[in-house]
Amino acid sequence: VIVGTVLFYGLAAGRIARLLGLAEANPRGVLFVGADRSTREMARVLDQNDVPVLLVDTNLQNVQAARSAGLRAWYGSILSERFFDEVDLVGLGRVLATTGSDEINLLAMRKFRGIFDGRALYQLPPRTRTGSRFGLGTQGTGRWLFNPDASAEQMAGMMAKGATVKATKLTEQFGAEEYMSQHDNVIPLFVLPSDGSIAVSTLDTPVQLRPDSTVISLVTPRNRRVSDGPAPEPS
Repeated sequence: VIVGTVLFYGLAAGRIARLLGLAEANPRGVLFVGADRSTREMARVLDQNDVPVLLVDTNLQNVQAARSAGLRAWYGSILSERFFDEVDLVGLGRVLATTGSDEINLLAMRKFRGIFDGRALYQLPPRTRTGSRFGLGTQGTGRWLFNPDASAEQMAGMMAKGATVKATKLTEQFGAEEYMSQHDNVIPLFVLPSDGSIAVSTLDTPVQLRPDSTVISLVTPRNRRVSDGPAPEPS
């Protein structure tokens, strides 16, 4: 009975939800596992471009900062049993695990596999790459975000030294070449095509910068290059 119930809901839940009007056929919203500064900035810019976002973090200060910025945020562990009882996932179609913990990111991917499309599960590249540090292996990992060196520490360090998350509309006159040359350093994060969809930049599928789309990137101010590492501690 238990096995049959699990199989039924696993196969039919999505269709039933859409029939009842509880879910969208192609939701574009993003669930962020983590709510540190760089994640909040990514979520803020997406929200400003009409992409629904939800941030989840066990750090109360991070959650309060997200809420103060007008973002929807939930305080607690993404792995807790109460998550699905308390959180409304309507409108969210992808999960991005951006915490500084490889273990949490990997477990989040496994939690949502079968609930979200496997191609819509993303995580920062694990620092150990093999996952052997946790005895978890690599099976069930999400798609690796942004670039091979992307990490919570790298992004936090860049932002501490002046980098910002910025949305820019590309046109025929101002295309990819002009956009890339405008900044000292650019890490494309998302692209919002004119058809209303959203593309997430990954190692296996970097985003394409095309005219009539909006690119969201972590950019270094002109003539001010920042290092990939975290900012030094103040003396």
